[in-house]
Amino acid sequence: MQSQTSQSTITAKRPVVAFNQSQSRPASAGQNNGEPQYTYLTTHELAARLKYSVIAVRNELKDSVLIEGVHYFRPFGGRKLLFIWEIIEADMRKVGSQTGFGRF
Repeated sequence: MQSQTSQSTITAKRPVVAFNQSQSRPASAGQNNGEPQYTYLTTHELAARLKYSVIAVRNELKDSVLIEGVHYFRPFGGRKLLFIWEIIEADMRKVGSQTGFGRF
């Protein structure tokens, strides 16, 4: 006969954060106390929004059009890049209106 040993598992209750499919941040991030809200995108997400390839974003746009500290940053000093969509979008519209294209 086999003796059964019961293993107790400890489950901690964590707050549930719901994600909206069209956003890249949790829905609970809407409480900002007057601070600006930014949408942080990975290189892949930015490429999809701009309809560019990931390679084009990395090799052609990054550090020529998209400036570190303005359009993107490296969280915790790591290798990953997070792009700030609202700033990129505003700069695209600004440049488009200066050239006569992209009037909205």
